[in-house]
Amino acid sequence: MFKIGNIFSLPPDDIASHPKFAIVVGGNSDCVALVYINTDISQSDITEEIQSLSHPITQDEFGWLKYTSFVDCSDLIKKNKRELNKLLQKDPQRIYRELPAECIQKIMNIITRSKSITSYEREEYGIKPIGN
Repeated sequence: MFKIGNIFSLPPDDIASHPKFAIVVGGNSDCVALVYINTDISQSDITEEIQSLSHPITQDEFGWLKYTSFVDCSDLIKKNKRELNKLLQKDPQRIYRELPAECIQKIMNIITRSKSITSYEREEYGIKPIGN
């Protein structure tokens, strides 16, 4: 269920004020590491670094998206596996899709070069580059 590349719809919480799609990028025995899919990046807030840590995904590629969106590879969202599992069992519609291997590879490679995610975090959640 918590396979790298799986996409879930998560309810609002203390991190996101509205429902968000999240992609599994790693995990350990207790937690799942996720990155959010954002539908909009404010052009006034975007820096070159943020842009380099955002992977674009389009409606043309992924017909289930309502808008061209960006995978935010600058921050890991950590969720307790038990709590997330309860949520997904209660509402299986939240288990959404799985990204194609090519897209997962790009995202994982961006995360591994992100300066905002520590090497400790990458090691803790088993995050490694995929392919070349």
